[in-house]
Amino acid sequence: MRNLIDDVLSVSDCDITAVPSDSEALKLLRSADSKFQVVVCPAPAVGAKHSLVSKIRSSAGELGKLPVICLSPATGLQERAVAYESGASEYMLLPFSPVTLADRVRHWARHDHKPY
Repeated sequence: MRNLIDDVLSVSDCDITAVPSDSEALKLLRSADSKFQVVVCPAPAVGAKHSLVSKIRSSAGELGKLPVICLSPATGLQERAVAYESGASEYMLLPFSPVTLADRVRHWARHDHKPY
């Protein structure tokens, strides 16, 4: 999935950094020279206590305000609610339209939105 998202956003003129794990993502996001504008990640699982989204939201400063787009194959209301309660800015269903994902990333990167 990471490779697909990387391919989709790369051809859409988005600058991307793909990482293999939540811990790598947090390490990169917390680095002093971090210039990220949007995070795209899997939606947190129902019952997950420490998802990437919640860790971003609990971070101080600009990192805590970073827009997060969660992707999930789950169509249920509970899964959606968990993502938004964790702090997701947007929830997108898999499979997604590559054009729509690129549009949503650009949307969140361009505007000064409240994180959720």
